[in-house]
Amino acid sequence: EAVAYARDRLGLDVREGTVERLPLEDASVDVLTLWHVLEHSPDPRRALAEAWRVLRPGGLLAVEVPSGASWLGRLFGRYWFFLQPPTHLNLFSPAGLERVAREADFTPLQRRFPFVPSEILGSLFYLFVRPSGLPAGRQLGCLTVFLLALGVLFIELPILLVLRSLGRSGVVRLVARKPGPSLGLPTDRRPGDGLPVANYPEAASDSVSAVAPSSSTPSALALAVPSLAGPKTRRRG
Repeated sequence: EAVAYARDRLGLDVREGTVERLPLEDASVDVLTLWHVLEHSPDPRRALAEAWRVLRPGGLLAVEVPSGASWLGRLFGRYWFFLQPPTHLNLFSPAGLERVAREADFTPLQRRFPFVPSEILGSLFYLFVRPSGLPAGRQLGCLTVFLLALGVLFIELPILLVLRSLGRSGVVRLVARKPGPSLGLPTDRRPGDGLPVANYPEAASDSVSAVAPSSSTPSALALAVPSLAGPKTRRRG
């Protein structure tokens, strides 16, 4: 329904598929993003091979996943907010993510640790609230939302900023390039160009997006990728 709405009502070029079998032609896009997708894939190496197939030579791949190197992940264990079984099937360390990208013949360019609030508060919620569940029909009131916002601002923000600087926060982002000539894209840089290169809720939102070749006016392509569930989480890297 979402795909039909985007096509018919919004006039967007939207295609439905899975990350292991992208509905795109070979070497057809300049940039491909996998935003919190690989942790849901039953075959992340196949997914990266598909990304390599659809990218033009010199094209960029941007991947973001939960980081298996998170210190908060070790602290909270099975209550860690980004663990989220059974929808998360893989957990990558930053080094492991870079290694599987290299195995797929990508050249890593950037590794960053973006600020994603809720790693602490979400983990505390799983620890103290989720085991017993919320009462039926219970909604978060304005006061609760306000207190959560204050918690993020005064408690979580400074802690996560420190963990980000150490490369130990809950999310890692990797930008890599398929071998080929530079396409002149904004993030198309080598590791020496001053960019920082360093070493499970019930429903998951997967997103895959692509940008059409720069030889013409780019048009956005959004792919609806269904959530994938599995029995356990495998650590990678």
